[in-house]
Amino acid sequence: MDFTDESFPKEIEVIPLPGHFFDMVGFRMPDNVGFLADCISSRETLDKYGVSFIYDVGAYLETLDQVEKMEAAMFVPAHGKASPTRFS
Repeated sequence: MDFTDESFPKEIEVIPLPGHFFDMVGFRMPDNVGFLADCISSRETLDKYGVSFIYDVGAYLETLDQVEKMEAAMFVPAHGKASPTRFS
């Protein structure tokens, strides 16, 4: 989807999350809930698969630094439990 398209809701913030997968993004909703896609995984997910796909390690590490500094009412990763407020 083209997030610059007129039909994309302006109240949803698109958050670039490069590194894990090509052109991955997350979203911050108007209620300050952040959806982080696959940039954060639970211990259970990592244990289950044993290895994580990362196409750009440098970009992924920068994304993790960015996410660690973010604040939100709640963070929702694709593969893990929702976490309140902040990761650090």
